[in-house]
Amino acid sequence: MKQPSLASLRRKLDKVFAAYIREQYTNAEGMGFCITCKQYAKLQCGHFIKRQHMAVRWDERNVAGQCLACNHFKGGNEGEFYHALLKKYGQDTMFDLMNLKRKTVHHTRADLMEMIERFKS
Repeated sequence: MKQPSLASLRRKLDKVFAAYIREQYTNAEGMGFCITCKQYAKLQCGHFIKRQHMAVRWDERNVAGQCLACNHFKGGNEGEFYHALLKKYGQDTMFDLMNLKRKTVHHTRADLMEMIERFKS
């Protein structure tokens, strides 16, 4: 049996992770308060440090529920996102995330499959 490609596993993990994050921040209708603008809206999975940085792409400390306006139209509303995460986690976590951003990470199939299972349950 052919193993799934790394790209297909990353896509699947992105979907599972986004659903997991939205579940943490929203009610049954997908509504909640945006971490950056505090508006009650349908939330998306917003990343403080952009998804291209693989070391923090699926790090729960780097993501939160964001409204469409902040996540897309305001480019993540980074200033407000930073302050919200700083308040939630503290300076040590912010330093940790910024250091991890610079780290090169190559996830294996096993890594990705383990994360998919963890965020599904």
